[in-house]
Amino acid sequence: MITNRSLRFAFCALLLLAPLAALSAQETDDMMQDDEGFYITAAYGVTMPATRDVSDDVNTVSIGTEFGLLGGRFGVGYGVDGFRPEVSVGLRIATVDSLKGLPAEGTMTAVDLGANVYYDIVGGGSEFSLYLGVGGGVTLITPKLEPVDGFDVTPFNDSATALSVQAAVGIGYAVMEDLTLTIGYRLVGTMEAKFSEYDASKATTDMTLSHNVEAGLRLSL
Repeated sequence: MITNRSLRFAFCALLLLAPLAALSAQETDDMMQDDEGFYITAAYGVTMPATRDVSDDVNTVSIGTEFGLLGGRFGVGYGVDGFRPEVSVGLRIATVDSLKGLPAEGTMTAVDLGANVYYDIVGGGSEFSLYLGVGGGVTLITPKLEPVDGFDVTPFNDSATALSVQAAVGIGYAVMEDLTLTIGYRLVGTMEAKFSEYDASKATTDMTLSHNVEAGLRLSL
């Protein structure tokens, strides 16, 4: 039987593979990136509202979040022949607005550590470029929920480490020879994870897709 979880996983996988399909359809002579060598990049933005399902032995709890801050993302990479392998760390913070469908307060924090590969598509003589990227890593999820009348939030105020995958697409503008302004979209898919294997409740978080819009700078070294 195809479950909602399976459909979400298939959707995430499809989005991750789409950039690779797009790359294979392009003429390589239009896609060469002139910049090669090491670079650093930093970005800031927002994460869209989302719902995360958390379960223990008794309850399945839906935690809803509002628009949140993409607290920042910093990366180091190396450009060669249009490809940019990169390692990065990012912070996403969102405000909790609902718990089990009821008004609630708190925060949901995610720290992403990942390795990504980007490809820059550059038009001849243009200062603009299109970038596509895929990657994966781990995400540390930490909810901080305020007490709710009649419901014990203790099992869910813990941290969980989950595998994660990413897909990104955006545009770049060469402000100067070594400095590029970027604006893009990033999808982060976080897999299932246990909040604490030592907790009697063994609370687990369901797979979640996070949609993020970010602006940043990339400096060639």
